[in-house]
Amino acid sequence: MDQEKRSRTRVDLLFGAVLSCGGRDVPVRLNNLSLRGLSCNPDPRLAQGEECVVRIALSGSLTIRVQGRVVRLTAQDAAVEFLEMDPESFGHLRNLVRMHAEDPDRIDDELLARILPGDA
Repeated sequence: MDQEKRSRTRVDLLFGAVLSCGGRDVPVRLNNLSLRGLSCNPDPRLAQGEECVVRIALSGSLTIRVQGRVVRLTAQDAAVEFLEMDPESFGHLRNLVRMHAEDPDRIDDELLARILPGDA
C-alpha cells in the first residue's frame, strides 16, 4: 500500500505476537504496527479474509488483545486489520505506538481527526 494513502502512523517493531485463527495459534514476528492494524511475517497457516485474535505480550501478564482480519497475505508479509478491542488493550496499543513513533503527538492528532473530522 502506498505510504501516502495510509491514515495512521506505522511504527517499525520487531515484537513477537500470536494470531489465533480457526482454533490454531500462529506465532508471528511483527514488521510494523499502527492503531488500525499490523504487518507481520507470512505463515502458510494463515488465510486471507480469516478472522483472528491478535495477542501481543508486553510484560508480565500485560497483553494487548485485538479482534482482527487477515487482509493481505503475500510471500513477503501478512497484514491484519484491527476490527475491535477493549478499552484497556486500546490504551496499551496507543502507548506502544506513541512510544515508538517519530512524532508521538501525531498519534493523538490522528485520533482526534477520526473523532472530529472537520475540526482537527
